[in-house]
Amino acid sequence: MNGKTMKLSPLSFLLFISFQVAFAGEVKITDPIVAKFKGKIASGDNEKIESAISFLLKGRTEYNKKNGEPVWYPSAYLIINSSGGDIAEAIKIGRLVRKNNIKIDVELGGICYSSCVFIYAGGVKRFSPGTNYVHNSGETNPIFGFNQIGIHRPYFEYSNNTVSVDKSLKNLIKISKEYFMEMNVKPELADDMFSIEPENIRLLSLNELKEYRLGNEDMAFKEKYILWKMKKFGMTREEYTEARHNFLKDINEYCFSGRDSEKVVKKCVSNFEIKYGFVDN
Repeated sequence: MNGKTMKLSPLSFLLFISFQVAFAGEVKITDPIVAKFKGKIASGDNEKIESAISFLLKGRTEYNKKNGEPVWYPSAYLIINSSGGDIAEAIKIGRLVRKNNIKIDVELGGICYSSCVFIYAGGVKRFSPGTNYVHNSGETNPIFGFNQIGIHRPYFEYSNNTVSVDKSLKNLIKISKEYFMEMNVKPELADDMFSIEPENIRLLSLNELKEYRLGNEDMAFKEKYILWKMKKFGMTREEYTEARHNFLKDINEYCFSGRDSEKVVKKCVSNFEIKYGFVDN
């Protein structure tokens, strides 16, 4: 699915704004390594999410130890479903997520619009079912009829002070670009974001997410993890790259038929891990 712009009618736009105002952000812990955030992003949400992440990090330590991953591996994740809200708060949350190596998922059937994209950018690993769901064959196969990541220019609440709008917008563009660069996302995302009228939403396709470097993995995290794996398995870069390519090819072909039990699948994957040297030295 290609990215497209969705225009809201005047009535729909009012309802869209009302939706953002009506539902404050809600944070729930649903699992020792999973928390959910749903609703409008507002002041104070960073503190709520920080408390949730503190809990998740304890569960992540045990999970990673059990599964042979480094303590910093993002097995803990935050599921988001938000139409946007306070950009300053979203940037705080994004930095909090990045600092703690948290994975970001968009809720199944949910959305991540406007300032929510700043949180999504903070994830070292990211997943959005409507845009980048990938079957084991490697073929992209979106499971919804719409994309879930949407951008537009932020709008201002009513104010008598209209003189500072130009200055505020320029400053906001600058802050947005600096933040995206900090997250290893292309700063051009800010230019494109601010080019979309507030009453419209541009939905980003899988290819556009990759182009902006908003794909499944942050490039610095991916490199760090590859280096950790190379050291763990005693491989050179070339050896690791070739082994991983063949490993993924074989498990996709032989282990994920969709007919076998979880136990059988795990045994199949384990056998290929041994075959390609993905076992502790």
